[in-house]
Amino acid sequence: AVVIMLRHWRKTARTKTVLDRDPRERIDELHNRSMMGRNRVETMTADAEELVRRLSATLDNKAARLEILIEQAERTIERMGGEPDPTRAEPSAFKMPEPASSSAPDHGDVYRLADQGRSPADIARELDRPVGQVELILNLRA
Repeated sequence: AVVIMLRHWRKTARTKTVLDRDPRERIDELHNRSMMGRNRVETMTADAEELVRRLSATLDNKAARLEILIEQAERTIERMGGEPDPTRAEPSAFKMPEPASSSAPDHGDVYRLADQGRSPADIARELDRPVGQVELILNLRA
């Protein structure tokens, strides 16, 4: 019973302190609470604006770096005798180069050796081709 009375007394004591205060004090307390909330919102807004500013600066730096790299690539293409802007290039500028020598074995030799049961490594050694190329030819076989 004593515990119940203490709880009731504490509860009424708190209620009285809130109700007994001057209305001006209560308004000031509520105003201070709202200002703290407003300060948090303003802080979060400032943090968000700072993040946006940093991200914008990062993107601007990356865009500038990309432009530099594109210019370097265009100069390299020009030095190699190509066309710097593919939208202006003629389709003939991008044709595959012809093989260096006509004595290179055709795919028929690769197929024939594979049909004999030879491994891609054996075929590559015999035809003097890279193993990856022989495997590619065999994988693309129709």
